[in-house]
Amino acid sequence: MDGLIQIVKVLNEDEVDEINAYADSHLCFTQSTTFDGLNTKIDAGRTSVECALREDEDITKKIHSRLNEALVDYKRRILNIHPCFNKHPLPGADDTTSWREGVRIIQYEEGQHYGFHHDQGTMRCRQEYHREISVILYLTDDFEGGETAFINASFKPKKGEAVIFPANWCFLHQGNPVTKGKKRIAVTWYYVDSKN
Repeated sequence: MDGLIQIVKVLNEDEVDEINAYADSHLCFTQSTTFDGLNTKIDAGRTSVECALREDEDITKKIHSRLNEALVDYKRRILNIHPCFNKHPLPGADDTTSWREGVRIIQYEEGQHYGFHHDQGTMRCRQEYHREISVILYLTDDFEGGETAFINASFKPKKGEAVIFPANWCFLHQGNPVTKGKKRIAVTWYYVDSKN
């Protein structure tokens, strides 16, 4: 199942610089939260700050367009593992439609981290329960520590690259503590519906 975790190029350096300049000049970051049943709460296991991007912003549209291209590459790679994956829940698979949650920009400074978790919600009544694919897009790489760690492997993509993987409980992961510098990522989750 490790092959379902892929590092995919999403943005070129100029696009990353544009997004970072936008984040520095336009965004207001607040303490990240986690779910506690139907509500959200501050969690000691998640010490980052974040900001949601507005869907009508040009920068969000650019990220969305590049993520769609990256998902086509992800699909191609997964189908190279085995063609049986060409069905729900793979985005773009036969007889499916997909959509994503809003994009969030998340920052971790020295000592900040996010403990082991999976990205699907645990309550059927919440939208997050139906997340299928997670995307963690690195917007910086000039920091130490801060790897995206799974049970059997850790990844630290270059800026402009994303870790793409299934959102379910089999893919527990964490953001290791940043030991120097500032880690900035963009995250979103994809939902996949069967047409039939």
